Amino acid sequence: MSIHAEKSARLGIFLPLMVASVGFVQSRSKFCLAYGFAGTFNLGKLGDISRVSDPIDRAADRATALKILLKSFLLAALATVVVYVLPF
Repeated sequence: MSIHAEKSARLGIFLPLMVASVGFVQSRSKFCLAYGFAGTFNLGKLGDISRVSDPIDRAADRATALKILLKSFLLAALATVVVYVLPF
């Protein structure tokens, strides 16, 4: 089966792949990207959000969040290249 999609249209798959890869990398890392960038955490009841008070810990959380974002970008870019190159 062949779709005959234009190669430029295939690049549109990047955004959905990026969203999926962020979810995948977060789950594998057991770390929330949004909480890391916001400097917050939730270890209690749902909705019980607390601030990370130590600036060193907050910086480490942001660095981890940035790594997750970078890994997700690379994973989505690689998958997009595969979709772009394969003859559909």
